[in-house]
Amino acid sequence: MTRNLAMHVWPTERPGAGAWRLTCREIAKRWSVFDGTKTIAIACGHDTASVDEVRRVFPSDARFLCVKNSPSLREVASFHALMEIALASPGRTLYCHGKGASHGADSICQEWARAMIEVTLDNLDLVDHALDNFRCAGCFKRPHRFGIAPNNWHYSGTFFWVNNDDLVFEDDRWRAIDDVWFGVESWPGRTFESSQAACLFLDDCGDLYDPEYWRMVVRPRLETWRRSPRIATELPDPSSCRLARLRPGYSKCVRCGRVVHDVRMFQRYECGKLFHDEGAACPHAMSSITKIGDAQVLACERHGACSAMSVPDADVHVCERLS
Repeated sequence: MTRNLAMHVWPTERPGAGAWRLTCREIAKRWSVFDGTKTIAIACGHDTASVDEVRRVFPSDARFLCVKNSPSLREVASFHALMEIALASPGRTLYCHGKGASHGADSICQEWARAMIEVTLDNLDLVDHALDNFRCAGCFKRPHRFGIAPNNWHYSGTFFWVNNDDLVFEDDRWRAIDDVWFGVESWPGRTFESSQAACLFLDDCGDLYDPEYWRMVVRPRLETWRRSPRIATELPDPSSCRLARLRPGYSKCVRCGRVVHDVRMFQRYECGKLFHDEGAACPHAMSSITKIGDAQVLACERHGACSAMSVPDADVHVCERLS
C-alpha cells in the first residue's frame, strides 16, 4: 500500500516560538513510512526561517511548496495544493502540520504533537486496519466541530489519514473547506460523517491544551494504548456495509443462505430490498449502491470506491474490503 505525506509547516522564528523543528524532525525520523509523494508546504513570511533551513530538516527526496503565510487561513492556504499532489498517487495519505510552531519547546503542544506522530505513524497495521473499515483515521477525535455544519466532530490537532481512492475525491466535493484558520482541522468533519471516521486513540477527548487533562487522562491512556494498540472507535458490523453482495438471478442471500424473493437493480445501482420467505427484511440487504460517474463500478457508501468489478460481467457484487 503506497503511503503519501502532505504536511504544512509554518517555520516561525518569533520570540518564544520556533518549536516547529521538533515536529518536523520527528516526521523526518519516520520518513521510510512514506513510499509515495512527500510534500511539505512552507508558509513563508517576514518572521519565518528560510526555505533552505526548512529543507535541511527533511530528507533530500522531499518536495517543497512555498506559500505566503496567512494568519487568517493558516493551513488552509496550502491544503488544496498539498492534496492535489498526494491524490495524484495511489494508496493513502497522511495530512499533518508542524503542530506547536507558535509555542515554545516546553509547551504541552510539543507532547501533543509527539503523541499524534506516534499514534498515526508508529503502528501502521492499526492504521491500515482502520482505513480498511473507515473512510478516514486520526486521533484525539472530539464530538464537535467549531459550531459549523454539516457534521459535528474533528480530529483535535489535525493529523489524519485518508484513502486516496475514496469516492469523495472522484470530483471536487473534497475541495469544500471552511475558509478560516481552523479550516483544515474541521475539513474531515465537513467531508465525512462521524460514523465513517476511525479514532486510533482517545475518542471523545477533552481539552488538550489543559496540562491537568494530560496528567489525569491522556498520559495514562497512552501508556495503556502502547501496550495494546487498538482502534478507539467501535468497528462497524460488516453487514452495515451499504454494498449488496448479490448473485444476480439467485434467490438466496449469499451471506446467510436464506431464500429471498425480490432482487431489483435500478439505473443508479440501487438494489431492491431483499425479503426472507416469511416476509422479514434480510439484515444483509443494503438499500443503496452508488454509481461512479459513467464507470461500471460499484461504490460502497461506507468505504467509498471499493469494488472495481464490471457490473454487467460481475458474478458477485461485493465490497472488496469485506470479501
